[in-house]
Amino acid sequence: MAAPTVPSSVARALDQAGFSQRKAAKLTGISQPTLSRILSGQRAPTLPELILLAQVTGVPLASLTGRGTVADRCLMAARGRRRSDGGDAPNTHRLPRTRCLSGGSGHPKGLLMISTQDRGRQAAERFREQYGLGEGPLGDLVGIVEETTGYDVAIVEAPSEEHGLTMTDPLRGVTFIAVAASRHPMRQRSTLAHELSHVVHCDGGLVLRKGEGGRRPAPERLADAFARHLLVPRSAILRIMKDHNGTWSEADLSLVVRKFLVSPAIAAIALSEAGAIADDLKKGWMQIWTPDLATRHGWGDYYAALQGESRRTRPPRRLLARAVEGYRRGVVSLQRLSALRGLSTEEVLGELTSAGVHPPSAEPAWAVPESLPAPSLDLADLDALLEDEDGA
Repeated sequence: MAAPTVPSSVARALDQAGFSQRKAAKLTGISQPTLSRILSGQRAPTLPELILLAQVTGVPLASLTGRGTVADRCLMAARGRRRSDGGDAPNTHRLPRTRCLSGGSGHPKGLLMISTQDRGRQAAERFREQYGLGEGPLGDLVGIVEETTGYDVAIVEAPSEEHGLTMTDPLRGVTFIAVAASRHPMRQRSTLAHELSHVVHCDGGLVLRKGEGGRRPAPERLADAFARHLLVPRSAILRIMKDHNGTWSEADLSLVVRKFLVSPAIAAIALSEAGAIADDLKKGWMQIWTPDLATRHGWGDYYAALQGESRRTRPPRRLLARAVEGYRRGVVSLQRLSALRGLSTEEVLGELTSAGVHPPSAEPAWAVPESLPAPSLDLADLDALLEDEDGA
């Protein structure tokens, strides 16, 4: 999305105010020939001229320069489920087509003739191949997304009906993905992978909440398929099948869930699509709760640790790195850094001290004795004065 130019922004402001060039020139004191050259792009306006134009047209100066506040220009798409009171969750806007990771639109040539499920699988395979992720489990999914895509990812406190959102600043080309802190670590991971699909495909991020009638739109179904295949590649399931002997049991399901950190439902669908299990077994396994599965198969403590991690808020890595550097330079306080981390000041101070990160000394240089110049005193005049007084 191309940012509007200054001449076009000025022309729009004049048009909305109902001003001709002659009237605008009279009100601002800018000569009409100069204003004409500004509007045609032949001459760049000065800041005082832009201020005058903003004042007479009643528009913010930022709207003329094309650099509004982030809140003004940020575009967001949120996903969740319908509230218990029947109303829609807040902040439901369409995310526009922006920079795609693949460099194309949401519907590459040749993909419209295949199913949404296959499109999602192929996109997930391309993503793994593009960033050299192989077919293994994606452990720290937040870190992987940040490092591979350059997007900022955060775990945030959110209402129970909100699962994830994606925001973009078209002017700066910055994308921010947030997922809700949750006691369901596997759902949190699939939500992040789902949000990533909307960015990868530039599909507009249409919002539809669980419980709404009708079939879910294609972008949502595509994102579900992308997330599932990103987290559990078919090639990995086929490899497991190759080494597997005998009847598939719940212990095998537990292995896939624990290895790839996905829900039993996603694992069951992956096994079914690969031809490992029958449809009736898939349906039964999809009803299993992850904590129950973990308890029955001896990894309840590991799941509890995953829950502890998924409950914690987590700022984007780049933001936190800049905040730590700001603390080291003395421009970010320990209190602000603690608030960003969601930890006590004592905990954060302990971490920073252990890592050798210290703020600059609060003691001014002039208060350090070693930094002071050597005194140079000439007492000749004082001695002469004292001698005169003694003589008197």
